[in-house]
Amino acid sequence: MISIKAMKSVFFGIGLVAMIAMVPAYAQTSGAPVLSQTSITLGLGQTATVTSQGGTNVYLLYNSSPIVASISANGTQITATGVGLGSTSANICAVGSASDCANLTVTVQATVAQALSFNPSSVSLSLGGAQAVAVSGGNGTYSTSGSPNASVATASLASNTLTITAVGAGTAAVTVCDQSQNCGTVNITISSSPTSANQTASVTFSVTNPEVAAGQTKVVSLTSRLGTFVFHVIYNSDANVVQATTDNANLSLRGISAGSALLTVCAAGDGCNQLNVKVTGTVASPAPPPSAPAGGTSPAPAPTPTPPPPAASTTDTSSVLAAIQTMQTKLAQMLQEIQAMTASLAKLSATLLAQNTGKQTAIAGISDTSSVTFTQYLVTGSENYEVTALQNLLTRLGFYSGPVSGYFGALTEEAVRSYQSARGISPVGYVGPSTRTALNAE
Repeated sequence: MISIKAMKSVFFGIGLVAMIAMVPAYAQTSGAPVLSQTSITLGLGQTATVTSQGGTNVYLLYNSSPIVASISANGTQITATGVGLGSTSANICAVGSASDCANLTVTVQATVAQALSFNPSSVSLSLGGAQAVAVSGGNGTYSTSGSPNASVATASLASNTLTITAVGAGTAAVTVCDQSQNCGTVNITISSSPTSANQTASVTFSVTNPEVAAGQTKVVSLTSRLGTFVFHVIYNSDANVVQATTDNANLSLRGISAGSALLTVCAAGDGCNQLNVKVTGTVASPAPPPSAPAGGTSPAPAPTPTPPPPAASTTDTSSVLAAIQTMQTKLAQMLQEIQAMTASLAKLSATLLAQNTGKQTAIAGISDTSSVTFTQYLVTGSENYEVTALQNLLTRLGFYSGPVSGYFGALTEEAVRSYQSARGISPVGYVGPSTRTALNAE
């Protein structure tokens, strides 16, 4: 008697063969599909969608445990719904092949995992635009899984904010997941065409579809709908083919290697437009001379090409070397003069320092105030022997506790104010006639 397990194996094999036979023979494949997620976690009754990236249509070849999760595929979308606890493995294959497949693991748990949500759930932009998308749900910690089509849009994630920036016309998608591999997808549509027939493109080019030879540079003039004079290249599909830079309203295209590249150029304060650039592999050669006209008449002789300039002679080279040596000699002389000037300045600085030090020592050295008669106005910034005598006197009288330096600074000014207040004089902080009279009487 055949066991139930053996019967299941037979039926599964028959079903697998039948499914493979049902794959459309006309469909074209280009390798295994790339899934936005290869492992997802669901709660009982919860549904999640996985996307086949790159626009590859897929079908479900095999689901190891349908009693755990119900899985179906339609176009580029794979839908999984939690049915029972456990895990199942599914083979998702590119339409037209039974070998170009990817594996999707689905785990179903008892509690319902909170799905990720996006606000807005889809993004539509024009070239150069940007949109912030708020991410919520899951466990609150997010990361992007895969990148959108780089020629259409870029995506950056900071905390729970996903920023989409339009680069080129087309459609793309970006997938965001939490740490439990609960994921969601934001679909992106970028349009480069004006929104109405009355509008013109945001950026226009003096040359459409320009062609430049490798090693050469072509300049394309730029104009904008709003009259802007500042432009930026925000996207270059292949910098190994062409280098593109802007200088005000000029776009410089430097050919690097043979090929084609798509540029997105934006005007400051306005929108963007795209430009296809073709680079040929060699420098463009001049057109061949015209052939002889009918009737046998010989064409006019081609003009004699201008011969290239002669190579530098040995005499010219010797002259250049002699000039270089002369310049080196002059530079050496200038260096010696600079060194001599530096030494002289150092000596002068030392002399001035010594003189100033002696002056300060002489001023500060006066300590006998009994023979000093105050005769000058002493204010902040004064520096002489009377200031030294003033500081010594105010120190003896208990109004000053700073250094005796011979310089009338903030401490001296404050001591003068205190002295003036104590002697019934207006506390102006400088030594005038009234204060001199009082000081000379001390």
